[in-house]
Amino acid sequence: MSRMIYILILGIFMMSFSSAKTIIDKNFHQKYDVNEGVALYLKHGDGEVKITAWSKDVVDIDIIYRATITGMGRIDPKDFEAEFEQRGDRITVIGREPRVFGLGSHNVHEYVYTIKAPSYVELNLDGVDGDVSIAEWAQDIKVETVDGDIDIIDVTANMVNVSTVDGDVSLTRIDANIKAKTVDGNIALAELVNSECRCKTVDGDIEVNGGSGTFGAESVDGNISVENFRASFIDAHTSDGRIKLDLQQSANLDATLRTSDGDVRVWLAAGTSVELDVKTGDGRIRTDLSPVSNLTTDDDLFRGSIHGGDGLLSIRTGDGDVTLIEK
Repeated sequence: MSRMIYILILGIFMMSFSSAKTIIDKNFHQKYDVNEGVALYLKHGDGEVKITAWSKDVVDIDIIYRATITGMGRIDPKDFEAEFEQRGDRITVIGREPRVFGLGSHNVHEYVYTIKAPSYVELNLDGVDGDVSIAEWAQDIKVETVDGDIDIIDVTANMVNVSTVDGDVSLTRIDANIKAKTVDGNIALAELVNSECRCKTVDGDIEVNGGSGTFGAESVDGNISVENFRASFIDAHTSDGRIKLDLQQSANLDATLRTSDGDVRVWLAAGTSVELDVKTGDGRIRTDLSPVSNLTTDDDLFRGSIHGGDGLLSIRTGDGDVTLIEK
């Protein structure tokens, strides 16, 4: 009988803990008067970040955190806290998320940073699992996140430097030098303005659609596509993927395209002056070009120049076809 009573008491004891629940509902709001030269450092953890520009010389920060923590066993959650500091020309905001000890679940319903600031504020964002969006900016931007998408639009600055491990990157109407990196995600650039771009991904596609500048891209397992782009320099390399190039007229083009396993297709604007150096290991070479000077051809080789050969287009593919077309 004593054993039965012990089991019953233990069951009641465990049930009392299984129903344990902690609700966190926090809202922080902070404002700072600022002048040009100020920088904002934000450590946002798993939070989603939305930053937009306004005309006031004020950085306005609103943080919402709502979560429910439940579980069995002793749960000792640290409540969500936000730390704010302004020291000289640097504003620091750190979100400290609760930790659960024991057997429990942590269900976050809403975790958002909404920031309004003058576009002259330099941005430095450090996150873990949250999407980041920034619009209409006029100062340098740096974003690092582990598992989140990055979406930036309408920027005129010196540098936009973004990286994510497991997320996509989207940059639109950027007039700045660009560094974009992701491990398992795609990179999409559009309507660039004289940008110097360096993009790298391990398992994802890299795409440019519209604009002008220079472009360097590297992917291990993904396609590279450049369309409607006026470029002076292109360096694109992928180990396992296709390369597609559709260019506007540009003077002295210097383009190097490399793929180990994939087709390469290039559309040149009519009248493009370029020297061609094309070689494939196991594939066919097809061309539809203006008359080619100093032509050398073989089953896997095509060399010559069109319209004087002022620029250079060098293509190498290990296992894939090459197609060259003058529009």
